[in-house]
Amino acid sequence: MSLVQGLHDEWYLTDAPDDVELIAVLIEDAEGELPDTADIDDFIAFTDVTFPVLGDTEGSWIQDWGAGDSGVGRHTYTIVASDGTVGWRKDDGSSGSVAEITGGLDIVD
Repeated sequence: MSLVQGLHDEWYLTDAPDDVELIAVLIEDAEGELPDTADIDDFIAFTDVTFPVLGDTEGSWIQDWGAGDSGVGRHTYTIVASDGTVGWRKDDGSSGSVAEITGGLDIVD
């Protein structure tokens, strides 16, 4: 199971607060090229996720939000607070885990 599927099945469907939105950004297709609409549809069908999946069709997401100076482009996670500020970010290029990402949330009950 991929991290995206784990976030979906182990957290988003069961424990995520109603006011939290999870969004995935697909940065490349299976051949390592920029994705198109068909690639996004394939990704959604393969992972069976129900949250929005965006495609970085121009290659700007990974350039602007990638792993910074680490030299590793993929696996970047960002949590944006309701006021539009970045509340947590992991950009070292590592795969991360469901617990690490959801642990970055500052949820007030």
